[in-house]
Amino acid sequence: MNRSFPEVILSITLFATTLHAGEVVKVRTAKPEAAPAEQPLKATGRTAPGQEAVLYARATGTLSERKVDIGDRVKEGDVLAVISAPEIPHEIEAAKARVEQTEARKELAGLLLERGETLAASNAFSKEDLDERRSGTRTATADLLSARAELGRLEELQRFLVIRAPFDGTITARRVDVGDQIKGDANSGDGWLFRIARLDDLRMILHAPPATALQLKPGGEAEISFADLPGRTFPGKVVRSSGVIDAGSGTMRVELQVPNPDFVLPAGLSGMAGFITKSDFPILMVPSNAVLIRGGVANLAVIEAGKVRFLPVKPGRTLGAKTEILSGLSPEKEVVLSPNALLQDGDAVEVTAMEQVKSSS
Repeated sequence: MNRSFPEVILSITLFATTLHAGEVVKVRTAKPEAAPAEQPLKATGRTAPGQEAVLYARATGTLSERKVDIGDRVKEGDVLAVISAPEIPHEIEAAKARVEQTEARKELAGLLLERGETLAASNAFSKEDLDERRSGTRTATADLLSARAELGRLEELQRFLVIRAPFDGTITARRVDVGDQIKGDANSGDGWLFRIARLDDLRMILHAPPATALQLKPGGEAEISFADLPGRTFPGKVVRSSGVIDAGSGTMRVELQVPNPDFVLPAGLSGMAGFITKSDFPILMVPSNAVLIRGGVANLAVIEAGKVRFLPVKPGRTLGAKTEILSGLSPEKEVVLSPNALLQDGDAVEVTAMEQVKSSS
């Protein structure tokens, strides 16, 4: 039978009046139970290469050889491509000639200085001329250093004509072929030659909520599964976390190391990582419907000597029908299930049924 709004207000008022008039309220209660020492956690993530690099050219020229293609596996130091730049060997020869010239000038300046110092000892050579020869020696020395530096730069540039693999990996992309003009400018966003990735040892990147991320410690082991590879699981290990909760997503970046020696897993595959975590302190579990928010604070209504008492508590994770209580509750207390919002401290109650809390496994 439907009742009007004034009748509902009147019923609530009468209920509240009877509560404070000393009428015993019937309630159902449950005893908290200890949560298991080991708790399962799950988080979704995506695989990524263990190491990845984009290779650019440092020398300008024409690509004369391309020795690898997409999917090729290479070792550190393997030649990937060769750039032809005929002007560089000519510049190296000219630089070597300049080094020889400056060496000769330095040698001559040194001899002249020695003669000047000998003559100056017998007052047959002016101090001004001696200072000039000393300056000439220092200038020749500086010129030689400059010439040798330029020669070294050109020889290093010549080595850049050969593009080598920086580490063991797989060529995942290329954008050049024989005959292409190569520009030695790493600042150009589209000037890269190859992309190389290490795929035999993957990372799995998780964006975990705080309650999960804070329990994932370096060294923690994981069992990883992928919907695209049904029936198979892969081992993983927590190696690092960012330590920062992202303001936009409210999650923390956590990285796992996932061995992939047979190259079954590609990078970029989404999957689920399962963990077994151990609590550093005992945790109690209560039915989720026992938690009541009063004044913005989580409370539990407990029974003491036949009366209600509200305890502020610190809740943890909500695991379906159960909620973790991290502090504020002792295991011998009886908690009221679905406490009425009109209950207050000191109200007399009668327990009509005691329910058993089953801890999650």
